[in-house]
Amino acid sequence: MNNIEKLLIKLKKLNVRIDYNNDNLDIEFPKELDFSEILSEIKLKKEELIKFLKERHFDDENSITVANDKEYYSLSSAQNRLYFLHEFDKDSISYNIPQFVKLVGAIDKIKIETIFRELINRHESLRTSFQNLKGKPIQKIEKDITFSIEYYKDGETGVEPIFAKFIRSFDLSKAPLLRVGLIKESNTSHILMIDMHHIITDGISQGILIQDFISLYDGVELPTLNLQYKDYAEWQQDNTQKEKLDNQKNFWLNEFKEGESILNLPIDFNRPIIRNYEGDNLAFTINKEKTLKLDLIGREVEATMFMVILSIFNILLRKLSNTENITIGTAVAGRQNSSLEGIVGMFVNTMALRNYPKGHLTYREFLKLVKEKTLQCLNNQDYQYEDLISDLNLVRDTSRNPLFDIMFTFQNFDHSKLKINGLEVFPYKRNRKVSNFDIELIVTESDGELHIDFEYSTELFTSDTIDRFISYFKNIVDEVIFDN
Repeated sequence: MNNIEKLLIKLKKLNVRIDYNNDNLDIEFPKELDFSEILSEIKLKKEELIKFLKERHFDDENSITVANDKEYYSLSSAQNRLYFLHEFDKDSISYNIPQFVKLVGAIDKIKIETIFRELINRHESLRTSFQNLKGKPIQKIEKDITFSIEYYKDGETGVEPIFAKFIRSFDLSKAPLLRVGLIKESNTSHILMIDMHHIITDGISQGILIQDFISLYDGVELPTLNLQYKDYAEWQQDNTQKEKLDNQKNFWLNEFKEGESILNLPIDFNRPIIRNYEGDNLAFTINKEKTLKLDLIGREVEATMFMVILSIFNILLRKLSNTENITIGTAVAGRQNSSLEGIVGMFVNTMALRNYPKGHLTYREFLKLVKEKTLQCLNNQDYQYEDLISDLNLVRDTSRNPLFDIMFTFQNFDHSKLKINGLEVFPYKRNRKVSNFDIELIVTESDGELHIDFEYSTELFTSDTIDRFISYFKNIVDEVIFDN
């Protein structure tokens, strides 16, 4: 759930009615409500609110309909790229998306296995296989799936060897592209492991799966899904839909009319011809005092924390690469249509954000430019990254990612535990030792602090080098705070 969705839920609880009209917001406050503080929050997120509300009012031409019943279906743009990457290295686990949760309490193993069978039946993505038909990849929805949970017991060596055994490559031609495991630590403590290939899931889908699991475990009947992922994939690949994205296509082609901007960071090892995606990470925290100051600086120019940290990251990369032309990738949920809520699948799109942190700019001037560019890109986020790569006619390079080698991920995380029918559920974090990019900056905003992970390719960098990058990042944060 993003910040705008959380704000709308908050407004609903306060009985505040909000809608948009002619690119303005219509707001009605209850008479008894002191609305000064909430009004400031609405003003700060005005543009994002308008955009979000517009996207929830799709006209009939943009509505997604149920695809005709067929033997096989088209792949979405994102699936096409993941299929290509898998075919290039079928033994890789770099696009596995494992998820671990700790279950505290007495569990019913048979019930858990039954629930996952129900989930596989509910979500077609979980029983989808991928085939090659006359040189073209297609997806097929399987009707009958064999599924069982893998059971393990925590031994003297701990859970890490079990994780390593559990996470392994998938054969995309064999459904389900989902495996579930359960580690017994004690009679009242278990670790639930879920591993899926990225071609059938994304971050939001993982949340949907856990919420559906909790509901079914509690005996709650889930609402019927009117659409499945194949309906979205067929709709996205329809020529009519593609024609509607011409304006967005022109925006992105104009963004990269000067070609790619390759960053030459100070690496420790020669760049391999073919990456093996081995990685590691170093983490640190920006405390509440500094986080608040960064937030206040952002509020002064109506910029979100995403924009503030992105601008600081750009400045760091300019110093490291000695270039003022920086492209960073970031992911967007890709669920622009409200009818896609509740569906498991690969909806995430990637945006290549190009900024120019020129030395003569003050920090606030640059932050305003980052804000403007981010909003422009968000307004054109429906155009698929995979289509952009194709339309730019970029030469494939097995040693690099197209358009950018640096990724930026910003997420809000709720540390509160979940309870289900006598069980407590806690997130279980594990370092994957994988990096799909040269560097990925992963920022989690939680409890008034910013928790930051520098995930990096161990094929390129040593931990000492990344530790030095982190010290530079911290220095820039201090300069931004104390000079502004």
